[in-house]
Amino acid sequence: MIDSNVLIDYMADLIPAKGSDFVESLFNSQFLVSVVTKIKVLGYNNLPHKMSAMSNFVSLSNIAATAIADSLVLITRNVDDFKFIPNFTVINPYEI
Repeated sequence: MIDSNVLIDYMADLIPAKGSDFVESLFNSQFLVSVVTKIKVLGYNNLPHKMSAMSNFVSLSNIAATAIADSLVLITRNVDDFKFIPNFTVINPYEI
């Protein structure tokens, strides 16, 4: 499952070459994105100020829950956001 930051950075050519090749190889196979990721990539960023922290927590929770429920590996540069979840595999394409 690919996180929004990876999709956005891939489209902007911000991921190092090896990581970009890895992400591109995922595009050529079966890959998933969560509904939250779809919303972020499509540009839904106008949440009221007080809701942004709660929205971030809910987004992270939904992404992690989706990946865990479907036994998926998460591809994201925000590895630290998920480090507290045991037995959850996260790959950072910037560090490949």
